[in-house]
Amino acid sequence: MNTFITADVCKGFEQARRKALKSVNRRCVHTNNNVFHITEAWTDGFSVPAKRVKNLRGLVDIYDGPKHLF
Repeated sequence: MNTFITADVCKGFEQARRKALKSVNRRCVHTNNNVFHITEAWTDGFSVPAKRVKNLRGLVDIYDGPKHLF
């Protein structure tokens, strides 16, 4: 069975996904043994509290709760 979803529906799904990522504060960055909660995210970046993070450089893993995103 083939399913076809129109471009408008796909666009709506993508907008809803981005909105959910911004509204839920379960997202966090894992680097070595440190965990930092993401305060805001956009398509090509994210922000974390500056008080807790002095220098965040290199590769990091981003999680949504227990689910690995990036």
